[in-house]
Amino acid sequence: MLTSLVRKWKRYRYRFVPWIAFNLKNRSKRVVKTSKEDKIVEDEVLLSTLLHLLPRLISTVNTTLSQAIVSQKNMKITESVLGFCIMRSPSNVPGAGQGVVMKSGRADSGKLIALYPGTLYQPYEPILLPSIGNAFVFRCVDGIHVDGNDRRISRMIYKSCVSRDTMWPYQAGDLTWLTEHPLVPLNIGQYVNNQSPGFPANVAYQELDVPLACIRPELRCFLPNIWYSNSQYEHLRLIALVSTTNIEQGEEIFSNYYTVVH
Repeated sequence: MLTSLVRKWKRYRYRFVPWIAFNLKNRSKRVVKTSKEDKIVEDEVLLSTLLHLLPRLISTVNTTLSQAIVSQKNMKITESVLGFCIMRSPSNVPGAGQGVVMKSGRADSGKLIALYPGTLYQPYEPILLPSIGNAFVFRCVDGIHVDGNDRRISRMIYKSCVSRDTMWPYQAGDLTWLTEHPLVPLNIGQYVNNQSPGFPANVAYQELDVPLACIRPELRCFLPNIWYSNSQYEHLRLIALVSTTNIEQGEEIFSNYYTVVH
């Protein structure tokens, strides 16, 4: 029992703000002067990449193929469009569990590598209950939280919010990142591990607000985020993982969980 609790704490502590604040001086971190400088590339570049890729992906709505087969086809499509494709794989870091690797192709610096999926919570909305023991809660610079956990109550909340906002026949968000065979290969950013000695970061997080008016309704099923509130937002917050170095085939993807904004 004690060993199990220690193992869970070692994973969860990186999301526990008091622990982070106390240990920050001893941690490697990414530092930017202002939130406006927390950009690796222009937002328009990331949006253009998405608008170029999404219409080419295959949905399971109008096909009799299994989700696993469609997932494989979309991986090939992604590689043909972006020049690379990522996938989940056991991490090279001992004890880190699952990670994300460059399955095929290569990516230059400044490319959209992955997206961090999950339910979006405004700073004033209740996230305490789903955050307990949850190592997949991402905090944005402006206080918005993204719950990227694909299990337990987090999974239930995400599916419920997508169902609430769906206007048939157009699904309001991607549900397949919750499964073993995501239809959008990019939607696995929550599995990217933190950098450590010998495993430097090669991507950084960049927050992107996508105007929903520029996303065709039939493409919403590929976007991996949904607002917790039922308010009618005109944009959708996406968390992009953008390459900071060239990434070659077979390399594991690593980020830096700590960004300090002065």
